[in-house]
Amino acid sequence: MIDPASPVGPLIGDPTPWLQIGGVQLSRYADLFQWLLQFIQTVLLLVTSLFLVYPVVRHPQNVAHGRGVGLLALGFLLLSAQWAMEFVPAPGPVAPVLGLASAVSFGAGCWEFASSFVDTAERIKLVDDEGGDSSGGFGDDDGG
Repeated sequence: MIDPASPVGPLIGDPTPWLQIGGVQLSRYADLFQWLLQFIQTVLLLVTSLFLVYPVVRHPQNVAHGRGVGLLALGFLLLSAQWAMEFVPAPGPVAPVLGLASAVSFGAGCWEFASSFVDTAERIKLVDDEGGDSSGGFGDDDGG
């Protein structure tokens, strides 16, 4: 059992003292654990974006909403790039700009999927302009 009151860290011979944050005591390996989790999340985001890009590029005729899937894949790629900025030294505003671009791409991708179910003023005007016979039935057939 590790004694938190000990000035020696969690490994034998490790002179790093424990770090106390609130009621939780952490070692210097907490930073390594956090880095490892962020690296795994970045890799998973990149794999997810590649899974979205592959069918659009390789089999575009089989993808129903290619533009929507492509925009969602772009959003995942931009989000992956934002997460990767933690590992690469970059100017300050790069990560927030990538995050904003990712959010816009996700929103545009969702709009591509939802736009066929949303009635806009232009679409309503096009439907009203078609007119047509409102008597019903099959045209001149009076059923007799």
